[in-house]
Amino acid sequence: MDAFWIVILGTVIQAALGYFLTGLIASLIVLIIWLALVKHFFDCGWLKALVISVVAVLILIVIAFLLELVGIALGFYGSGLNQQTFFLFSHILAVC
Repeated sequence: MDAFWIVILGTVIQAALGYFLTGLIASLIVLIIWLALVKHFFDCGWLKALVISVVAVLILIVIAFLLELVGIALGFYGSGLNQQTFFLFSHILAVC
């Protein structure tokens, strides 16, 4: 249930922040917010939150690769989706 709240709150905050800010600064702020959410909901430190987030991205890459092998492309690579959207999808897929 905690992971569900991380995804919901992170998505809402990212969307609201993305409305006002763009570029590298917005990406860094969103990254810090995602890490803070992971840190809060999983009761861990910053380093462990970073490790959890990296593992989530690795899981996304493996799932995307496996889906692509069976012919289902998620459209992450070369489709024009920005880094924030990729980060969001990585958390959603890792939670599932």
